Amino acid sequence: MKLSKTHLISITTIILITLSWLTHASQCNEQDWNKALVSQQALDRKYNSLAQKYNKWLPSFQQSIFLHLEFSNQELTYLWAKNSNHFRSKIDRQIEAALESRQKISSLVSYLDEISEEVTTQISAWNKIGQDCEVDRLITNEVAAQHYVQSNRQLIQEFTNFKQQLFTMRSYYDREILTLQNITAPLPP
Repeated sequence: MKLSKTHLISITTIILITLSWLTHASQCNEQDWNKALVSQQALDRKYNSLAQKYNKWLPSFQQSIFLHLEFSNQELTYLWAKNSNHFRSKIDRQIEAALESRQKISSLVSYLDEISEEVTTQISAWNKIGQDCEVDRLITNEVAAQHYVQSNRQLIQEFTNFKQQLFTMRSYYDREILTLQNITAPLPP
């Protein structure tokens, strides 16, 4: 059997087209899908852990008595100046508690930032899978991937709102610390 130059060119063209299709490296496959799902489940667990930490801590914020809201600066300064050991130790404990609470909030904010970065990465992964599923004409998979993208975008918005709440709470403690440290500072001669 003798191949003509035309046949060889046709066969070469078909092979090149087939090879380029095979190297497309679509992520719309079971392995990449499962990898993204495992990553998504890990994010869900981290979010639940964060929510549990917040819910465990929230009652202590709600039950906190902020002296800077209960008393004026003048009243606090007067009570401090009376040199009552009981009041002074209460102020010292209040400052310590406020500093500790502020640290817990900062820890939650840091954890929230870490998770937010992971969610952003996960959005990119689901977008890529969704695009590849669209190219491969696997519509159900494309729609499911886009659902994960939308869910993660909503999660980012929830994180933004959550972070704002934490900043508001932290501002109460910041104000408490500043007010109480100001009244405990020695007066200049």
